[in-house]
Amino acid sequence: MRAKKFAETLSALENVSGTSLQQILRQLSDSYPTNTTTEQMIVATETIKKIESDPSLKQKLISAGTSGGLAAIEKALDNPIGAFIVSAIKGWKEAS
Repeated sequence: MRAKKFAETLSALENVSGTSLQQILRQLSDSYPTNTTTEQMIVATETIKKIESDPSLKQKLISAGTSGGLAAIEKALDNPIGAFIVSAIKGWKEAS
C-alpha cells in the first residue's frame, strides 16, 4: 500500500515541479527503505538537503507554492515525507 501511495506521490510531484524532485525521491527511495515513519522522515530530510543544494529547484518549488501548487503538493504528499517537504517549502516561501 505504501509503495502505491509513494508512486502516486511521485507522479503528482512531476506535475507540480518537473522531474527533478521526482528523480530525487526515486533515488532516495532506492537507497533508503520507506516502510516506517522514521524511514520516511530520513528520506524527507535527505530530499530537503538535495533541494537546498539546487537553488533552481528550490525556487521552482517556492513558486509552485505561491501559485497554488502547494495545495497540490500537500494533497499528493499525504504522508510524513510530504508533510516535512511541504513544511520546508512553506518556510522558504515565508522567508523569501
